[in-house]
Amino acid sequence: MAILSPDFVPGFLAVAKRPDVAAAVCLAAANGSWFGQSSVRAICSAAHLPLTRHGDVGMVLKAGAAHRLFQQHSPLTWSPLAESSVLQHLSWMLVGASTYLENVHRDADEVDVVLTKPIKPSELERAIREAGYEQIGLTATSEMFMAMAARAQTRFTVMTPFLDQQGAEMLMALFERTRSQLERRLIIRRTSTGLPDGYVSVANQLRTAGVRVFDYRLEREGGGFETFHAKVVLEDRNCAYVGSTNMNQWSIAYSMELGVTLTGRAAGRIARVLEAVVNVARPVS
Repeated sequence: MAILSPDFVPGFLAVAKRPDVAAAVCLAAANGSWFGQSSVRAICSAAHLPLTRHGDVGMVLKAGAAHRLFQQHSPLTWSPLAESSVLQHLSWMLVGASTYLENVHRDADEVDVVLTKPIKPSELERAIREAGYEQIGLTATSEMFMAMAARAQTRFTVMTPFLDQQGAEMLMALFERTRSQLERRLIIRRTSTGLPDGYVSVANQLRTAGVRVFDYRLEREGGGFETFHAKVVLEDRNCAYVGSTNMNQWSIAYSMELGVTLTGRAAGRIARVLEAVVNVARPVS
C-alpha cells in the first residue's frame, strides 16, 4: 500500500474520525509496542491511552480493519496488518489532523434552551405562554434527554448529584432507550450515609444493563471531601446537556429547571471534563 495512493486515503479517512486515538494506536503498532494478537485493553496500554478510551480504540480498529490496516482474530483480539512504514506515516498524518482540529478548526457551536416547567397549574407556564415564548423553541427536558439517548452511537453518560426513586425510573428509561452495544456510564455521589436511595433501588437493573457506575466523592487529607454539583447528560462527544435538572422527583415533577444543550466544540470540551471525572472517581461495584 503506497503512501497517499488511492487505497491509502480511504483508510486514513476512516480512522481519522478519532484522530488522537488512531494516531496513538498506529504509532504503537509502527514502533513495535503493539504486535501480534492483542486485546483492546492491551492495545490501550501500549498506546498510552487510558482504559476509558477502549471503546474509541475498538471503533478505530474496526474502521481500520475494513481498509486492511488491522486484522481481527477473535471478538477480543487484534493485530497490525499494514506495514510499519505505512502505520508510521499514517500516525504522523493523524497527529496533524488532531492538532488541526484541536487548535485551528472551529466548529459552529449550536445551543438550544431546555426547560422543565413546574407541575400544572403553573404560573410560570402561563406567563411563558402569554409572552409568546412557547413558540420560539423551548425544548422539554425529558424529551431532549430521550432524544439524546436514542441518538448516541458509542457512549451515553449521565452525571447527577441527586438520585431518588422517581429519578431512578427516568434514568433506567434513558439507558433502555440506548443502542445495545453502546457504553453506558452513570456518575453519582455518595453522601455521609451512603449511596443515593435511587441508585440502590435500581442497582441490579443497572448492572444487568451493563451500566458502569462511578462515585465522585473523594475524601481529602485533613478532612472534608471533593465532589460535584453539576448536572450533565452527554451523548457521545457530540452533544451535551448542562443545566439544573437532577434525577429526582423535585426536578421531574415540581421545579422549574433550566439548561442548555451544546453541540460542536463545546460538547467535546465537556466530554473531556467528564473523562477526567471518570478517571478520578471510584467505580461502584
